[in-house]
Amino acid sequence: MMDEASVLPGTIMLDPGDDPETAWPRIRDLGRAGGLGPLPAARLALAVSIGIGRQHGAAVIQIARVDDAHGSHVDATIHGGRASLASAPPGLVDVSRQHISAGGTVTQILRVNVNADAVNEDPAWAGTRRSSWPA
Repeated sequence: MMDEASVLPGTIMLDPGDDPETAWPRIRDLGRAGGLGPLPAARLALAVSIGIGRQHGAAVIQIARVDDAHGSHVDATIHGGRASLASAPPGLVDVSRQHISAGGTVTQILRVNVNADAVNEDPAWAGTRRSSWPA
């Protein structure tokens, strides 16, 4: 097994009843700090908000960049929350896992892959969009 190198850009704590959407900008910014482009960071933030749910208890969200045998990605690990991603649109995250402990504690791990365009403000296709529009 290959060693994993992990950088922890940050942790966000939500108290019971906090609106998870208030954490959205911080999650997005931590995703960007982990190497995600603007759109992938926004996808991760939206997925985390859905994964926590509106009616939640205390929740802790850890955002980390992980470099391993599968490449570079940013993981959001949600401890707590009461929702699942079953109602989320497909494609928000590249990998989603859920672990339920013997005591019933739910942990969700949401992963978005870092691509070569992450350091750019625009994705690789941004320069081609005007040339493909009808005149």
